[in-house]
Amino acid sequence: MKHTALSPCTDGLPLLTYDGSPEGFFTVVFQVYARRLDQVTIVPDSERVQELWRVPEPVVSDLTQAHRVMRRLQVILGKDGWRTVQLGFLMDSPEREAVLLDVIRETLRHPHPRVLEQHTHPAIFQLTSWQQKVSRERHRMLAFVRFELMDNGVYFARIAPDCDVLPLIIGHFKRRFADQRWLIFDARREYGVYFEDGSIHWVDEIDPVVLTHPSTAHSPLEITFQRLWRTYFQSVTIPERQNRALQRRCMPRRYWQWLTEMQPEIRHEL
Repeated sequence: MKHTALSPCTDGLPLLTYDGSPEGFFTVVFQVYARRLDQVTIVPDSERVQELWRVPEPVVSDLTQAHRVMRRLQVILGKDGWRTVQLGFLMDSPEREAVLLDVIRETLRHPHPRVLEQHTHPAIFQLTSWQQKVSRERHRMLAFVRFELMDNGVYFARIAPDCDVLPLIIGHFKRRFADQRWLIFDARREYGVYFEDGSIHWVDEIDPVVLTHPSTAHSPLEITFQRLWRTYFQSVTIPERQNRALQRRCMPRRYWQWLTEMQPEIRHEL
């Protein structure tokens, strides 16, 4: 069976695992070059499955090693090219590490700022596609995040994007709601970020009841606002001019579960 660069044969290849962070991944890349590994499988700890023939080799994150690789790529690719690599790392795909490693190998093999314009290279083509998808998902998150005021005074929002774009939207909400306390939680990846007094705090767990049924902790003001918003949404809807196909294209169904105006109380109207 023939294997492409995007689907490498794993039989007998070294299996390197890391903590899932960007620093951890670039540490692995450093080790791949330091050990002169022509072929290797790289897997985050959270996605590793038990294998019969291969013993995983955990690689501990080393900031010195990771930053050497990252600085080298930044010098070669420039700001835009490095941004493409960063966005690619935020893509949820079992091929992510293999694709990024292939792109890095090609970049170091041909160190030119326009190396990522070689779209005939399968890994570079895939990375470019991912970059576009991650950027599009980030843009949608900025539009579809809905905060709910909780009884403790914190504005709470749930998201579940296709890509891990939470790190990309923090700055926007930090600037826009600098005088508020807020929490955005990624329900798919089970982590979030809490903002208070200008400081960001990472959160890795949350009350499951609040996560699945935030209305149990709504403030009285939030209850009133949601009722008013639903009433407004219904009042401006003109049944004769509904275009459900356009609505789903502009506001995909996967986001509806987090939107006040799309909750079951009024969904039957759409």
